[in-house]
Amino acid sequence: MNKKWYLNWKVWFGILISLGALYWTFKDSNLREILNSIEKAKWLVILASFPFFIGGILLRTYRWSYLIKDDTSTLRQRYNAINIGFMVTSLLPLRLGELARMYVFAKSVKRSAVEILATIVVERLFDVLAILILFVSALPFVPIQAVKELGLADIPQWKIQVIAWSIVIIALAIFLIVSRFGRSLINIAVPKFGLENSKIVSLADSLFNGLEVLWVKRRILKVLFLSLLMWTVTTLTFYVALFAFPSGNTTLGALLGVEGTIFLQGVLCGFVALPSAPGFFGVWHAAAKTAFIPYAAADHSSILAFAVVIHLLNYFLTIILGLEALKNEGMNWGDIQTSDNENRECSK
Repeated sequence: MNKKWYLNWKVWFGILISLGALYWTFKDSNLREILNSIEKAKWLVILASFPFFIGGILLRTYRWSYLIKDDTSTLRQRYNAINIGFMVTSLLPLRLGELARMYVFAKSVKRSAVEILATIVVERLFDVLAILILFVSALPFVPIQAVKELGLADIPQWKIQVIAWSIVIIALAIFLIVSRFGRSLINIAVPKFGLENSKIVSLADSLFNGLEVLWVKRRILKVLFLSLLMWTVTTLTFYVALFAFPSGNTTLGALLGVEGTIFLQGVLCGFVALPSAPGFFGVWHAAAKTAFIPYAAADHSSILAFAVVIHLLNYFLTIILGLEALKNEGMNWGDIQTSDNENRECSK
């Protein structure tokens, strides 16, 4: 990491958002009640959610192979790079994890870093599509009326559905058109704007290489299916863990159900996309609190206990998996730090 990271306004902006999110999340909370809810948590149930956490990573690892042209990498090489990337995002500011993942994998398989970065961009596009589809599918089962009673919405539910599905369909259509005809459009535009030797064109070329792979042997359908499956399994991580936290005479898991947990996952993904401190501190907790607004029966201290415990467990498990992957690659933390400048140049 650049020694002058503290001079970067983006770092402090992210930290400020995290602090603001933490304040909003816990400002009306009773610490003793939260600790009491943590003590009542069923830790064996929480442990039972871990296989789904690992399963989501393995599915992401498997899916990545479909996005790499002429891929000859092993599952382990992809698994290591992904976990190292997640670890870096958890420990360093400016979301450097994807660049670290690019660096580790490109070095391991001896491929172009820009080419690998393009596959990661395509992967993120599929993540957004999958999350949108699942989120919109779950919306009809979320008690939106409870949100209206809080004065936070005044839109008929059918209109919410129409708007939500319209966004999904438009996003999917744009993605399909760009992935299929994007290179042709770029080839038409380049001579007109004199961009023949532009670095943007080089990056776009690598991106379209990744997109065009999707149309070989219907890979696009396989990747979309794997994306939906991966995010479903990831959602089950939270669904199982929610049953570990009592709320009144029931549990948070029973109150939300699978559909409510999908809603929770979608809100979490939206919040962690915001600038924040490393590890998504603050925004993760605020997302959990926000997702429970429609579920007025849920105990406030149990919600925050869930947010604190599951976030910390995910945080430390991510670091442990990343360190193991780093060791397996024969690298150390210094290699990741010194690669920072190189990664920035590749991504410019």
